[in-house]
This record gives sequence, C-alpha cells and structure tokens, in this order.
Amino acid sequence: MLQRLNSNKQQLQRLEGNNGRYQSLKYPCIQPKQHIGPIISTSCQDCGTPRLQHECSTPRLEKQQWHNNNTFLQHHLYVDPTTYEDPTQILAAFTNEIYAKDVEITRVIGSGEFGEVCCGRLTVEDSYGQRQQQIVAVKRLLPEASCKAKTDFLLEASIMGQFEHENVIRLIGVVTRTEPVMLITEYMLYGSLDQFLRANRDGQLTICQLVRLLHGIACGMNYLTDKAYVHRDLAARNVLVDDRLTCKIADFGLSRGLRPSNNSSGSGSPPFIEQEYTTQQGGKIPIRWTAPEAIMQHKYTTASDVWSFGVLSFGERPYWDWSNHR
Repeated sequence: MLQRLNSNKQQLQRLEGNNGRYQSLKYPCIQPKQHIGPIISTSCQDCGTPRLQHECSTPRLEKQQWHNNNTFLQHHLYVDPTTYEDPTQILAAFTNEIYAKDVEITRVIGSGEFGEVCCGRLTVEDSYGQRQQQIVAVKRLLPEASCKAKTDFLLEASIMGQFEHENVIRLIGVVTRTEPVMLITEYMLYGSLDQFLRANRDGQLTICQLVRLLHGIACGMNYLTDKAYVHRDLAARNVLVDDRLTCKIADFGLSRGLRPSNNSSGSGSPPFIEQEYTTQQGGKIPIRWTAPEAIMQHKYTTASDVWSFGVLSFGERPYWDWSNHR
C-alpha cells in the first residue's frame, strides 16, 4: 500500500527548479478547505450518490434515533467476559439469540480445525411484519470442537456484541440453543483486506481509495481505544472490506480489555489510556505485527495497536526474509 502511495507522489507534488523544494498541486478529487474524512469516502453514506456530486438532503433523524436507543454501546467501556463466573450472563446481555431455522447456509467460505465460515441468508421480520432475507456471514463450530473451543467461540461473541461502529464488524446474533453453535455477522463482499489488496495490486486502486481504507481502520481502532480495549492482532488479514470499500475491524480472538496499571501518567487523559494487559502465560502471538515491548515484556497497551497499525499501513509483510525465531 505504501508503495502505491509513493508511486502517486508525482500527482500530488512537483519539484520546483533545482532548489529541492516541493510545491503542492491540486489533486482532482480534493478541494481546498474540505475535511479529509468526507473526501476519502467514494460515495455518500446516506444515499449512495458520489459524494462530490451533490449535497445530500437525506434526513438523519432515523439514524440519530437509532443511536439514541444504543447509548449503552456508545458510551460504556468494554466489559471483560472472563470476569463473569457464568459466561452465559454476559452473552445474554450483549447478543441476540437467533433461531437456527432462520439461518440458511449457502456456501462455505473457509474452514479451520474447529469451525467454518460460511455465506448464508438470515430470515428477518421487518417493521411491517413481513419476512425478508438478508445475506450474512455465518461462523459455526464443527461437532468435534472441544469444550475450550466452544467457550472461546462464545467469548468472542460476547466481545463483538459490545461494539457498535461503522468500522467494526457488526454482530447480528448467535445460535446457542441448538447445534451447531453459530455466530452471525454482517457479510463483507470483498473479504479480508489482505486478499483485496492482492487482487488489486496492479494499480487498480486510486490514492483516494487507499487513504479511505486506512482512514476507516484508524476510525475503528480509535473507537476500540475509547472503549478501553486492546485488539492485539491488528493486521490486514483481520480487517474486512465491504462492497463500498469500508474497512471493518474483525477477529477478536486475541483481543483483551485493558487492565489497571500501577503507573499513572498524570496527563489528564482518560485513565484506561495508560492501562495495560499482561499475558499470564506464553501463547501464540502475531510476532511480526507485535510491538517490541509486547514481545519482550508481554505487556499490551493501545500503543501496541498503534505499532500494528503502522505495520499494516506499510503494506508489506514485515521482516520478509527473516524467520520468526530471528
């Protein structure tokens, strides 16, 4: 991604004479005094029309009412599911139970040792009482999955259910009363960012689109930071891309909440910003994307996620010719 940005440098700057000074040029999609956030969106999020071609008049009342009804998710910090003696309590608090008969699996996207990720259809009832189908992603456990795998599966659902942001994957519901246990999320057309970039590596993405991808990831991670939450595994493979090129943070298997730190910064920042998570036992970590202090001291903070974001933004596999041990 960084190489693509550099290759477009000539579109943004030109060398002025021999004095080595650069002068900014007007980039065709960016107008003066416009904020970068709206510019990098290729279309209006309210009506879908190309953003630079209109002034959107779509009423925002419905969206505002929806946010007012979800004030708990918007303003409360992350609750660690592992602090509950009975994990089903927090599962019931932050997830919606869905009937298995309403979920139809159409095809398998990927599989692992204990589960599968599928594309499917979810039958829902609209405000008029009519039943409609929507395309969803379904993560389901295989019958041979261990008890620990099932526990971790439900913990991940309890984590995802606490977040509500346009740049974080949205949990629609879970199926836990019947087998197989399933986790239903919104469907992301282009899959992982890693796969998406590899499929469009031949200059098919514009500079504005690349900036928009990074902006979406940054917004999602900023939201998680505000929720006192450390992801610990931020990488292009764990970011999903939808049909509007919106990036959403996913895969909360390694994520953890922030625990109190003995050190106080005294900076006036929210206290959880300086808190840290320390691993109790050795485990598998994404070493190439992990900050040095996290590797050496097993301490994770929001700064650790910032390091991982930098590695992701670079656009290349870190330490490409090195072994993990080295």
